[in-house]
Amino acid sequence: MTYTFIAQACSDLPTAASCRVMKVSTSGFYSWQAEAVTEKDLDDAWLTDAIVDIWRMSGRSYGSPRVHPELRLGQELRCSRKRVERLMAQAGICGIHRRRRRGCTRRDLDAEPSVFATDVSAAMLALAGAAHPMIETVETPADELAVGDSSFDVASCQQGF
Repeated sequence: MTYTFIAQACSDLPTAASCRVMKVSTSGFYSWQAEAVTEKDLDDAWLTDAIVDIWRMSGRSYGSPRVHPELRLGQELRCSRKRVERLMAQAGICGIHRRRRRGCTRRDLDAEPSVFATDVSAAMLALAGAAHPMIETVETPADELAVGDSSFDVASCQQGF
């Protein structure tokens, strides 16, 4: 990476000075420059070209999970999924992904409130009112309390204890 920067960005400067500033040896830079392109680099370039073609044909929507099977099944190219991810990242391409939804439950705006919920809320307010002097409480005889549609019988609850 450093040698590539020296070759591209510092071509107008002396090589020895650029290598000294970047803290690399000049002999290392010249040996890197003399090397032929490796077979892996050529394969990566060819594979990147195939990946970009698939990505463009998909309307720039495919990510690595879809590009990888397309390479293996459609073009019969054998490569790993992580290699496809790495080459896509190096090429600066990515697929379109949907945002995650916040929750699964959708409110029914036409639904009426639950009778049980209002009874529980009233009972909670009654209990809170007994503890706090600022909350007004309404006293209801125990025989008249109703839970849902059925009446609440205090005597039957006391028999279980």
